[in-house]
Amino acid sequence: MSRKSPSALRDPTAVGAGEMKKSTATRRRIMEAAVHCLAHEGYAGTNTGAVAEQANMLRSALLYHFPTRLALLEAVIHFVTRERIALFEQALDSIADEPGRLSRAIDLAWAQNHTIEYRAFGELANAARTDPELAAIFAPAMDEYDRARRASAMTLFSAAEQAAPGFHLRRDITRFLLDGVASYGWISEDADARIAMMVEFLKALAIEPEGSALLRKTVARAARSATKSVAQNTVKPARRRSKK
Repeated sequence: MSRKSPSALRDPTAVGAGEMKKSTATRRRIMEAAVHCLAHEGYAGTNTGAVAEQANMLRSALLYHFPTRLALLEAVIHFVTRERIALFEQALDSIADEPGRLSRAIDLAWAQNHTIEYRAFGELANAARTDPELAAIFAPAMDEYDRARRASAMTLFSAAEQAAPGFHLRRDITRFLLDGVASYGWISEDADARIAMMVEFLKALAIEPEGSALLRKTVARAARSATKSVAQNTVKPARRRSKK
């Protein structure tokens, strides 16, 4: 079963009208070189010269396809996002009929946070926090990634499971806990054991009845807190003094 959904992101390796088909292979080579540079040299070390050298081509040849560093970065943002979506969809396809697919999905998500694509993504995400031009490109790409990942993940669950309180909360906890540990988890003491416990916690949250109960309670608490916050911030009209 294929889950692949059409992406709203432009394919930076695609050729336009009048271009030679071999340009697709050239652009993919450039994209893969850019991903390598981001993952190994960091955002600051990724420029048109470094990418051209990694791709084993002249810088002038690279500039024919991507005339500025920003154009190159825009292309690689789209490329990495499309690649991560494809990897996630392929992973879910591989476990679609497995009895323990929810547990396996968490293992696969964690494994994908150790790919070269994820490392490149992390460099771009950090840079986009302080670079407005990059953020303007990065933000809509992440919107598309979130949409595609949500659509793919929901195919693992029945309609009743999707309607259960805490369904999307569980997805968010899983995704962002794993992302946080992969990106910022400088755990020194007993790192393997502590990471393994976090992964097992996520599995318990997804599989065990106690996990579902905790999610329901959390959703109810959040709803009460939101209601209370609205009530506290509601401005009451001042009372008019009655004329005597």
